[in-house]
Amino acid sequence: MKFKAVITGDIVSFTQLDPKSRARLTSELKKCFSELERKRITEREIEIFRGDSFQGVINNPAEALLVALYIRSYIIKSTIKFKNSKTDARISIGIGKVNKLKSKIIESDGEAFILSGRGLDEMKNSDALIKIISRYEQFNEIFNIVCTLMEPLIQNWSFPQAEVVYYALNGYNQIEISKKIKITQASVNQRVKLSNWNELKEAINFSRMFILRNVK
Repeated sequence: MKFKAVITGDIVSFTQLDPKSRARLTSELKKCFSELERKRITEREIEIFRGDSFQGVINNPAEALLVALYIRSYIIKSTIKFKNSKTDARISIGIGKVNKLKSKIIESDGEAFILSGRGLDEMKNSDALIKIISRYEQFNEIFNIVCTLMEPLIQNWSFPQAEVVYYALNGYNQIEISKKIKITQASVNQRVKLSNWNELKEAINFSRMFILRNVK
């Protein structure tokens, strides 16, 4: 049975938002998840449940870290529209076997679902907002280090920096980003540097290579 990656997450401090902001954030999340499905990165659209939680299946486990950064950059860049404080997501990705998916993803079962859910529970008392977990102890130790080192870089994002990371994750170069958000290329370059995008890109490439080599 081929391994899959299951993503389970929730919005940090969702209940502290006012009802209008919660509704708008949910709407933005749906747009983000629709994009990931259209790109065929996820199998079906990631489902939202209990208002602030979500779960879905990533087609290629090697893209696990990219998906986590995609969602977090999308949320952070979007929250400027309705709230001055930054909203973020806690994300756990379990890599393992998956039983046949049910009509509702959140009712499905399998090793990857169990690992993902357990990982999210373990994060509740942790500063880390990304966890990638599998059945392999060495794998988990390595990704614990990667995610721990990345976290301060991500939490330091401003709204504009998250925006350029989002477009970079979509494959846009700096000239294309400058046209997209209507600022100079020099300004884009500055935001790219401040967002630590190049370092994060290295982490994505490393995680992709490591998962491809070690998860079958």
